Amino acid sequence: LDRPHDSLINFQMNSLDLIDSNRPEDFKSILLAKSSAQNSDNLVEVKYVILKDKRSPLFDGFQSELELKIADVDAFIDSFTTRTYQTLMKDIMHHYKQCFSRGNPSILILESEQSESKPNPPANELQGMKFQFLLNKVSVHVLSRLQPTEPALELGFSFHASKLIAEIKQTELVSGKVSLESVCLNDARSRSAGLFYKTLVSNSPSEGTVNISKNNRLVDLQFYQQDMKTMIVEVKVRDLTTTISIDVIMDFVNLLLANIDSFMAVLAQVNLTQEAHDEIAKVSKQRKSSMGRNQDDHDSNSVVINLAVENPNLILLEDPSVEHSKAIAATCAITMQYVKETKNAPA
Repeated sequence: LDRPHDSLINFQMNSLDLIDSNRPEDFKSILLAKSSAQNSDNLVEVKYVILKDKRSPLFDGFQSELELKIADVDAFIDSFTTRTYQTLMKDIMHHYKQCFSRGNPSILILESEQSESKPNPPANELQGMKFQFLLNKVSVHVLSRLQPTEPALELGFSFHASKLIAEIKQTELVSGKVSLESVCLNDARSRSAGLFYKTLVSNSPSEGTVNISKNNRLVDLQFYQQDMKTMIVEVKVRDLTTTISIDVIMDFVNLLLANIDSFMAVLAQVNLTQEAHDEIAKVSKQRKSSMGRNQDDHDSNSVVINLAVENPNLILLEDPSVEHSKAIAATCAITMQYVKETKNAPA
């Protein structure tokens, strides 16, 4: 929609189901997305606004605004299936290299570099961008084999997160905030059916404690540039509860590492042409040279991260199959500060 003072783009999608026909019937879906109960019409909503002048009724202090809303998403992954996608990635890269030989896509990078070198706009012109993101719920199900030599799959561990909200503002300086309402990690394996503790991670308040905070979100993160050289990040985690045993957590880690290895094997098929490598190196050298002309060789940049964990209940169980198992528990608050300072190398 193009109007005298602004342009507006709306995109909506109702559902998405990505299927692998080589998987067992119960787990053919790799990615399954559907509308939520709160938003029964659309799975994805994208709204992009770019203003031409301040007379637009949509003006909110920024030249452009992007809003992305996603309802409910379920992903089903297993290391064996992921490795089979190496051939697919090879084919994709083959077609990419053919396109690269006909036209250099890195021209987009060069244009971006040129746009960065343009002088700053006058103060009365529109500038800046705001990005808003809402993910209602995401569930990642890590599948495992019933037997190492059999193709049959079952649910292994399921991770659920709800109400992920982010807002980022970019003008002369960048600032933003991110919040996550809740998370849950469950042991769904058939051999764990007899365990009393199947929820490994959640953000339920500790038993026998009182949550005095009026904020029921698990994570609140804020970040902002104090100046052009300093970024401040504030992270607060509330009411994090873990009930794990050594055996279960090692099974989870092994399954997770197997999936990471498979994913990295697929990424290893991403081989750029020598021309692409040369062009990327050229752009990187131009960027560093430009920075060297505009900055003092002794300038430094710093990042300060402050972490606070309130009302945790971290429990290491001896026997997760017994309700009153012996355990080691940690319930004290945790605070941590991490500071990283980097100096620009001389040109």
